Amino acid sequence: RFFLSGARSVTPNRALKFLPIACRHYRLIVPRYAHPSTLTMSATNQRAVQRGRLLERIAQQRLAVSANCAPIVSALEMADQVLDGAAKTRAWVEKNPLAVGAGLLVLVIWRPKGALGLAKKSLLSWRAWRLVRGLTRNLLA
Repeated sequence: RFFLSGARSVTPNRALKFLPIACRHYRLIVPRYAHPSTLTMSATNQRAVQRGRLLERIAQQRLAVSANCAPIVSALEMADQVLDGAAKTRAWVEKNPLAVGAGLLVLVIWRPKGALGLAKKSLLSWRAWRLVRGLTRNLLA
């Protein structure tokens, strides 16, 4: 009862057929798509072929992206290994504080100037790490 009389004919080659419908609230003619079961077999085959082509393009683009990102992946793997090593070292130091203290005591007794230089470098490295970490938190936040 909402269809308008005298609907225009649509060519049978088109995959989607528009049927004009009158919207009873706004009194407008709104296009409505035909049900997919009414499509011809050739249109369905065309969609399947198009989908297959798109899937092939997607696969090619994924391969291209993976080939282009290979250097980045190797660098990130190395960074992951460094971070894992640092985490393991930190865990070992937390579990064995006496061994670390004894090693530092031996270093101070054996080479006092070397221990002082190591302490300076460690302090500078720690400050630089805190600065970089603070800047990256501000940039990423």
